[in-house]
Amino acid sequence: MPQVQGESISFVRHTMIRAIVALLLLTAFGANSADIALALRLPASANSVEKFVPSGWEIESKVSGDLNHDGKADTAIVLRKMDQTLFIDGRNGNPRILAVMFSSPAGHYDLISHSKTLIPADDDPLMEDRFSGIDIRKGNLYVAYHYWASAGSWYTGNATLTFRFQEECFRLIGYDANFMHRASLDESNTSINYVTGKEIRTTAGNEDRRRRTSVKSNDPKPLRCMREIGNEFW
Repeated sequence: MPQVQGESISFVRHTMIRAIVALLLLTAFGANSADIALALRLPASANSVEKFVPSGWEIESKVSGDLNHDGKADTAIVLRKMDQTLFIDGRNGNPRILAVMFSSPAGHYDLISHSKTLIPADDDPLMEDRFSGIDIRKGNLYVAYHYWASAGSWYTGNATLTFRFQEECFRLIGYDANFMHRASLDESNTSINYVTGKEIRTTAGNEDRRRRTSVKSNDPKPLRCMREIGNEFW
């Protein structure tokens, strides 16, 4: 987990329970759900959004909006496999895929980008579902996460990734997160603009509630495409 995302996420992911969870999943879920997603191929083009849904999968989330500034409504969907063997103890451990289609002048949809790693499966028995939703606003695509663990971490919070289509792919341009320690009620907020390299962190302690803000200017790095991002944010 990159330090740039802050210590709060480290408390969620970098704990000893991850080793325990890995053993539980190996036993409970059998085949790795990520492998199922990686083996799936989506069509390059279709005359409807529904034609991008493979057999045995369903659309879990769907949002529309203009992502390439051509005045037409584009679509982003989250696909989820519906394999009943991956429903364990009330949890749906099936893999998910994020796919983005542009509406073409000819009336069909073209697959522009997709990720088989960006949206987590609900397969961690010690955490609530980490996927919170997708949205399109002002030409940007937003992917939201939620963090709450029943063991191993007192931290709870939310995080959002912001993507913008430029130079032929959806590039990560922003990261925003807020976390709170459920015992101390200490808060931390992080906002990173990957375009400018500006990083703003705000903390507030429970005792004095005094807010402390630090601003850091990093040298901007090449913006990563959606397909290059793994699971480091969840």
